[in-house]
Amino acid sequence: MKSHHVWEDGEIRQSLSASLEDALRREAFMYQHLGTYPNIPACHGLEEIHPGVHALRLELAPFDNLRDYIRKHKDTPPSVGVRLDMTLDAARSFGHLHSLSVQHSDVSCRNLLLSGDHRVEALRFRQPADPGTSL
Repeated sequence: MKSHHVWEDGEIRQSLSASLEDALRREAFMYQHLGTYPNIPACHGLEEIHPGVHALRLELAPFDNLRDYIRKHKDTPPSVGVRLDMTLDAARSFGHLHSLSVQHSDVSCRNLLLSGDHRVEALRFRQPADPGTSL
């Protein structure tokens, strides 16, 4: 789940600015616009987890993000073939985004999810690359 509020000692606390509610709505819209694609995580919608507090429910990634995976498996990396496939997956996700005039807003290993079968999926999208382009 992705939200701008957190629970602390049984109380809900705002962790970031309220404008992130709008950002979550935009991101949910972007997932809807992107549709189903193998290298984009499935979005199961924007859910109200507390009155006035929303979270984006995304597909579970068993290995979390690529950055954490690399750190945890530095002594036992996957084969060269698997790593090349992971690179191609990232490229495919960016290609899909760009084909729909969507930008990736923060290219980083922490924004690439890794599934149980080492498939890479991109996170963090921006509105169309061309401000004149409408969705």
